[in-house]
Amino acid sequence: MKSKNINTVIERAESLNLENYYIGAGCIAQTVWNYLSDKPLDYGIKDIDFVYFDEKNLDEESENKVISYVKELYSDLDIEVDGELLLS
Repeated sequence: MKSKNINTVIERAESLNLENYYIGAGCIAQTVWNYLSDKPLDYGIKDIDFVYFDEKNLDEESENKVISYVKELYSDLDIEVDGELLLS
């Protein structure tokens, strides 16, 4: 089992040079359910949440730069990738 979209997000994430990030669990859980239900792996997945924490750059300007880069990096995928800063 391999989701092309999730795999691409993970492979490209290195280029963001972020130490702390994760791919939201909703898309992972839905992919597993889809596999177990014999549905296409991306069925019902509206977006992939890309969550990160950068303790050195907590200001809004830095966050917007990363979010813009995330959107650009994944703009060719057939599913939206949402970037968000984790503040806790």
